[in-house]
Amino acid sequence: MNDTESENVEASLTTAEFCDAIRDKDRSLRRFLNTNVFPADIDAHGWLAYLTGIKSALGNLSNDLGFVATLLVKRYLQHRFGIANFDAASKLQGAPGVDIARSRLP
Repeated sequence: MNDTESENVEASLTTAEFCDAIRDKDRSLRRFLNTNVFPADIDAHGWLAYLTGIKSALGNLSNDLGFVATLLVKRYLQHRFGIANFDAASKLQGAPGVDIARSRLP
């Protein structure tokens, strides 16, 4: 998240923790890619080891994408409707149930 987004989207502690976890995955992937080379030959064992290393560095990226999408929704709700009390990280990604519920405004 850049400085402009930080100003527009107030981060709760939970949101900050989610963002830090995504940054950690980025650092882990960069370390892996800097120390490993994709095998040039068609070598199933080498390819599996390489791709497993990438997957290990990134973990469940689908949950991270869902979380970032929720941040985009939060930003839209703030700018379009002035809704400021929306916590993008209040529901764990991948947990069953509604991600965003509409309620009546007073």
